[in-house]
Order: sequence, then C-alpha cells, then structure tokens
Amino acid sequence: MNKGDLDETLGAPRVESSSRDPATRQALRPGRRTRIEAQWLSEGQPELGEVDTADVLRPAADTRRPDRCAIVYKGSRRFGEFEVVVAETGGSCRSVARSPAFSVPRFPALRWRGAPRVAHELLVRRLEACGWWPIDSGGAWHELRFLRARPARMDTVRSLITVAREAGQARFVAEELDPYGNPTPLVVSRPFSVPRTLPVRPSRQAKAAHEQLVRRMGSDGWKLAAAVGKDWYALSLWRPVSANLSAPPGW
Repeated sequence: MNKGDLDETLGAPRVESSSRDPATRQALRPGRRTRIEAQWLSEGQPELGEVDTADVLRPAADTRRPDRCAIVYKGSRRFGEFEVVVAETGGSCRSVARSPAFSVPRFPALRWRGAPRVAHELLVRRLEACGWWPIDSGGAWHELRFLRARPARMDTVRSLITVAREAGQARFVAEELDPYGNPTPLVVSRPFSVPRTLPVRPSRQAKAAHEQLVRRMGSDGWKLAAAVGKDWYALSLWRPVSANLSAPPGW
C-alpha cells in the first residue's frame, strides 16, 4: 500500500453494522452555532468537580484550569463530519481537528449507526489516547465535552493503533497524534482478511499482524499505555519527545 492508497483508506472508514438506536436526536442545521458552542459563550469555565480529579486534574498546588474541548457536528445537505472545537479567550470557538467526512442520510436525525458512528468513535479514541477525559454534555449522542490536565511539562508524544479497511482486507495502522488527535501514519501492518461489514475479530491472521505491528513500534521506542475504546486492537502508546524529532512543539 503506497502513501496515496493509505491516505485514501484512512479518509474513508468502512461502515460497520449496528443495531438501530431508538434514542435518535435531531441533527444540527448547517451554519447555526451548536448547542455546546452557545453554552460556552454564555458560561464560564466548567466546574472542576464534574470529573474525577485523581485521574484528570493536576495537584491542588497548581491553580491553572485544565484544557477543554468538545465534539460538535457540522453538516451540509450531502456530507457531514464531526469537529473538535476549543473555546478561545475572546469567546469564539476554533476547530482544531475533524473526523473523516461521511454521507448525510435523507432523514433529518443523525443516528448512532453506520458511517457517523464509525467517524465519531475514531475521533473519540484519538482524543482519549491523547489524555482527554470525556464528559457527557447532556445533549445529542454525538455531543461530548472533554477535559485534560495541563502539566508543567508535556514531554511525551502519543500514538494509537487503528484499522483501515478496503475490499475485504484490512491493515492495522499506528498513527502519531498531535495534542488534539490529528493523526500522522507511522507504520502499517501486513494485510489480513476481514468481513466487509462486520467488526474486526481477533482471528489468527489478525492477531499475528497486530502483534507484529506492536513489536515494530516497541523497537522504535514506543511503550504501551492503555487500551482505548472497546475494540481489542485499539491500543495507545507513548514515548519521550526526545526519541521523536518530529514531535509537535509543546507536546
């Protein structure tokens, strides 16, 4: 697989089948400020008690607030995508990352199934691998807010193992992440067979490809951090910034 093929594959994740979600919500109209964005402009910073301080926040001696971001939906008549937005000091919101685009269904409600679900879950995994802690916004299923501690030094770089599927085959992809989960592909595994619409199962062939990729990452200085999400293959890794000359500034 050359770089062009990989970029094309990563940009268009395959739709995985799922049961119909009875609790669907109305999609947002294009061009309108999202509920989370409007909430940010009318509220102050979120209360720190909303999250587990032992896992997310810095020691009490440091009075700086944690970083925050949110996932919102932006769509047109034909295509939609999820964006990660941050609140600026002046009260505006800035987009810092986005999911792969997907076709918008004819019915107005954005349902938790198919391509929207795949794109949303990928964005959430990337944020979690970068140390973001999700908080239910109380709105539509796709609206999530995130908090992350801001330590004095951020001296590690993060990566995530995901999967790219095409025409009955798949490859595991190790991608380096910037502070907001924007990916840069690092290493791909050898291909293995998968069903076109079902989730990737831990078959003998898939497990061998996955283990080979993890060993390759280990030889490059990456260390396992944690499992991310529900998929067995989704692992986050880290290594010191000094071991990675391409690490983004401040990460």
